[in-house]
Amino acid sequence: MGRERAHTGPKTAPISSMAFIWERSVNLSTDPQRDLLTGVKDVASAEAALPKLTELLPKIDGIKSLTDKLPAVGKDSIKSMIGSQLGSLNDLIAKVTAIPVVGDKLKPVFDQLMAKFGGLVE
Repeated sequence: MGRERAHTGPKTAPISSMAFIWERSVNLSTDPQRDLLTGVKDVASAEAALPKLTELLPKIDGIKSLTDKLPAVGKDSIKSMIGSQLGSLNDLIAKVTAIPVVGDKLKPVFDQLMAKFGGLVE
């Protein structure tokens, strides 16, 4: 029988798991989330999208807490992955907020989302 080595370092989520969580639950450039934004054409569709957008806020907090536990190289990978998508997200948000009345309804949640995303890439 071989000796088992004791784990002495902090437990961290594997980077591949983080990428999976990002892609499936938060990434606004994937089809379901992108469709959520591109589907906003008027006040009714903005009101329908608002709860789904709001649901992303605690998910981003969860990713942030997991990311904080990663080693520096893992954090850099996650920052790079998220940072590369923020430009297209800003473009989508700009298009949606340019729609009269819709922008006023969704701007507060967009501001919160972008602040949280910004916290992930700092």
